[in-house]
Amino acid sequence: MTALRRTAQALAIPVALLLAVTLQLAVVNRAPFPGGATPDLVLLAVAALAVCAGPMTGMLAGFCGGLALDVAPPAAHLAGEYALVFCLVGYACGRARNAIIHATGEQTMWTSLTVMALGVAAGEAGKA
Repeated sequence: MTALRRTAQALAIPVALLLAVTLQLAVVNRAPFPGGATPDLVLLAVAALAVCAGPMTGMLAGFCGGLALDVAPPAAHLAGEYALVFCLVGYACGRARNAIIHATGEQTMWTSLTVMALGVAAGEAGKA
């Protein structure tokens, strides 16, 4: 991995998290969805980052993204709850990615999407 690619990745991760948190709080949480349930963009971003970059990056992104949601003004839950759940999801998705690459030697789009979907489902269950 070249130095330019590492720098671009290091800058893209916080920007993606900041964008996901901002969109979640400003747009998605205020939109009138049927049933009152809203999708969690931050959890999806954490799972995507973990699948792309690995378990350590996923874990750190999950902690930072979850903590940002924990301290956001309309918080009606314990501080650190989302940080813990998102951290575990990021780590698990990154580990699953590494296990799949180690076993098959490649990472296909379908396996990445499957790992992300399972991670987001586990994260939603963990939040509940």
